[in-house]
Amino acid sequence: MALERAIGQVMINALLGEGLGSNAIIRALRSAGASYRRADMLSDIRDFAGRAKYEANVLGLNRNTVIPGTWMSETELNIPYKYRVFGNADILDDETGDVFRTTKSFYTDDLAEVGDWENEFISAAQESYSMEGQSITNFQVKSVQHNEGYPF
Repeated sequence: MALERAIGQVMINALLGEGLGSNAIIRALRSAGASYRRADMLSDIRDFAGRAKYEANVLGLNRNTVIPGTWMSETELNIPYKYRVFGNADILDDETGDVFRTTKSFYTDDLAEVGDWENEFISAAQESYSMEGQSITNFQVKSVQHNEGYPF
C-alpha cells in the first residue's frame, strides 16, 4: 500500500493543479490503479490543497519574515515535531555540472524566519549530498505543515 499511496500523492499534486475536486481526483486515482483507503486519500487531498493554497504567498516573503500560522497547513505529522518545512532545492551534479530542482522537506520544532529555515536545510543536507557527488546550491521555502495539537 505504501507504493500506491506514494504514486497517488504524486497524482493528487498534479490533479489539484488542474482544478479537480476530491471526488474527481479519487476516481482518477482508482482508474489509474493508484487508489488506497478513501479516508487516507481525502486526508492527502486536504493536505496538498492546504499547502498549495498559500504557496505563492510564502514564495513571495522576504527571507527575514516568519510565516504566519494562518498560512500553514494543519495536519497530523505522525512524528513529534511542530513543523514540516517544504521547499524547492536546486541540486548541482558535481560531475556533469547539471542543476536540477526538486521538492524536499525537513522537520523542525523551531518557528524561524524563512531565511533561517533555508540555511538550516542547506547546512543539514550538504554533507549527505556531497557523498553522492552533488551540492545544494539553493533552497527556497514554499510551504509549511503545522502538527495539529502542537503550540506554535
